[in-house]
Amino acid sequence: MLSHPRGQKPFTQVAEATTNGSGAYSFVQKPLQNTTYQVASDTTKSAILVEGVKYVLTAGASATTIQAGQPLTVSGTVTPGQVGKVVYLERENAFGGGFHVADVGTVSAGSTYAVK
Repeated sequence: MLSHPRGQKPFTQVAEATTNGSGAYSFVQKPLQNTTYQVASDTTKSAILVEGVKYVLTAGASATTIQAGQPLTVSGTVTPGQVGKVVYLERENAFGGGFHVADVGTVSAGSTYAVK
């Protein structure tokens, strides 16, 4: 079995795939990013399969109310966790029309993050 992160090439071998009597094959992978897969033999190649990864984020604030100018920490978990992955804390623009980045944190061991 071959794979590469989506948008990058070339394919590299990530596993040996075996087939049943009808030629069907299966594999188990848990990619941390969007990944493209293909199974190949010396004579043939499978269709390309793209596996999209969506992150699930939990968040909690260190306080429900604060005085202006006092610090607030937002922390939680990210699944799948990948140490060093960036987490953005965004704030709605004062007059609507979108959001802007207020601060940045990174995912640490245990798939946790904290943005202060």
